[in-house]
Amino acid sequence: MIEELQGAVDLFRPGFDEETTGDLKINTRILWREFFGHDIDVAEKIIRPALLRRKEGYAQDNPATDYKAELGR
Repeated sequence: MIEELQGAVDLFRPGFDEETTGDLKINTRILWREFFGHDIDVAEKIIRPALLRRKEGYAQDNPATDYKAELGR
């Protein structure tokens, strides 16, 4: 379940003012207690690892040469 929620990490972002969605962090914690009998730190177990994995995925797209620094010299 953690991997599935990490795959949908953008659902945990705050909504726009016009949106009347519930608080997915709170709902996840409630559901987790019901299913597994204990609490979960949503930020630590779901959000941070998913965002870190996403950030690492972008690293391969970064150029090997720092062109901005080159232009500055």
